[in-house]
Amino acid sequence: MNDTILDLKFYDINFWIGENPLSAKLSIREQNLVKILDARKKNFKIEGTAILHFKAFFLNPRLGNDIVANLLSTIDKETLDVSGVMFMEQDYFTSPEHFKGNIVKRFNQGFRIIAFFPKTHKYPFEANCCREFYEVLNYYNFPMVINLDEIDITGNKNIEWDKLLIIADKFPNMPIIIDGGLSKELMYTSYLSLLIKNSSNIYINIHNLFAMNQIEDLTKYASADRLIFDTYFPYYDTYISTERLINSTLDNSEKEKIAILNIKKIFHEIGIN
Repeated sequence: MNDTILDLKFYDINFWIGENPLSAKLSIREQNLVKILDARKKNFKIEGTAILHFKAFFLNPRLGNDIVANLLSTIDKETLDVSGVMFMEQDYFTSPEHFKGNIVKRFNQGFRIIAFFPKTHKYPFEANCCREFYEVLNYYNFPMVINLDEIDITGNKNIEWDKLLIIADKFPNMPIIIDGGLSKELMYTSYLSLLIKNSSNIYINIHNLFAMNQIEDLTKYASADRLIFDTYFPYYDTYISTERLINSTLDNSEKEKIAILNIKKIFHEIGIN
């Protein structure tokens, strides 16, 4: 029996802020951050938020990371549960030791996920090429997120799914969150299901799994334990994202896992003191 959880709480791992150089409508001023987070908590019960900065994507990863670090330092953690999503900075590739030191530094600043954008920022993501860096993340159980658009090597939906499974198999302690961006279409449901079934550490975020019972099917044929709530704000409407899960036909326990419990468990298991 599926009774709607009226007080279902959420943790959003995909909240973008800053100036979007491609669209003024998608630009979110840093000065409005606390006001927006307060409103989302009140109106949608989004209790926690992981923040990404447009400057880290469009301009300079280090600059964006530093801006987010500064924002995190100014927010009252007793009022708002916030964390950061860091981007791979160019100098991280200097050595695994340097990368390790920066993972610890950024963790202490409040970052809890690292985002990989290999196509946009021009670096490899394959298991062998990035072995030394994945070993660091694997050692710390530190989660990474990678966008399907970023591994679509031709721009024609030519995604090398097996490379994700190879990474997951070689680095089983590193949670891998697959972000669909704008590309997680109905045609991908079987692929996403098989990624979950054939790995122990691949997760799928759900912000655009709207079509034809995608969330329900992935839960049925794979597992609710491996789905992660996100809104992809400001690209997607927050109301639609939350209501999709609230009004799904999933059991209440499955909704709670997806909404907040799965990501909380991942964060709790990060091995940095």
